[in-house]
Amino acid sequence: MKNAIRPVIIKGDVAIVPLTRGYEAIIDAEDAIEIGKYNWAVAIRGKKIYAARSVWAAQSTEMMHRRLMKEPKRLVDHIDGDGLNNRKLNLRNAR
Repeated sequence: MKNAIRPVIIKGDVAIVPLTRGYEAIIDAEDAIEIGKYNWAVAIRGKKIYAARSVWAAQSTEMMHRRLMKEPKRLVDHIDGDGLNNRKLNLRNAR
C-alpha cells in the first residue's frame, strides 16, 4: 500500500514541507504544488541536513534543492548554509 502524501502547508509566500524525523523544509509557495506531489525525507550528509526523496524506479535519490533549480546533476549551493532552506533566493548554482 502506498503511503499518503504529507501535505505542504502554505503560509503567505513560503511553504513548509514536512520531512521524516520531525524535520521541515522551507520552499517558495509557488513551488508547493510540484513539491507536494511527493513525500520528502530528511537526508543527513555529514554535518549537513537536506530534503530528499527516493526514486525507486531509477534506484536513486533526488535532492529537493536540485529539483527546484532544475539542475539534477549540478551542485546547488544554499547561500545561508541551511540545507532545509530551499527558497529560490537562497539557492545558486555552485559550478
